[in-house]
Amino acid sequence: MASKKTRKGGQIGTPKSTIPIVRTPSDRTRKKTGNKAGTRNSVIEAAESARQNQRKDPRFGSKIPVDLLRHKKISSQTVEKKITYRTPKHELEAIEADEKLQKLLDKREKKGLAKLEQDYVNTNLARHLVLCEMLGIDTAEENEDEGDPLAGLDAISIDDFKD
Repeated sequence: MASKKTRKGGQIGTPKSTIPIVRTPSDRTRKKTGNKAGTRNSVIEAAESARQNQRKDPRFGSKIPVDLLRHKKISSQTVEKKITYRTPKHELEAIEADEKLQKLLDKREKKGLAKLEQDYVNTNLARHLVLCEMLGIDTAEENEDEGDPLAGLDAISIDDFKD
């Protein structure tokens, strides 16, 4: 009699080795995500030290104090340069011939003025009004053609132009 056949076949392919394969770290590198173990507090300290290093940059700021009330010093210097005039008429002519005042008045019509410029204009215009009152000059601009320009045409008659 023949032996009974089994359904299991023989070995197909190469047999597994019982010796484990040791891989080197260079074979497979993992993508690093997150922080390393034990760095919960050191990350915060590193960020703070980076900010302190930025503040130590010598290009930032100056140790020289900045005078915030600079305009008061400028106005006190202009008071020292005050010019006295012989007569009010000479002073009025000087104010009217002041180029700086004329430029500031033109600038005021187009756009606003700075505080110091506005103060300069106001003081000179106030002094101009006082001098005009002292000299008896009327500062109000009167328009000669206040009436209707067509009102004079009604009075014309054709008989005036006939021969």
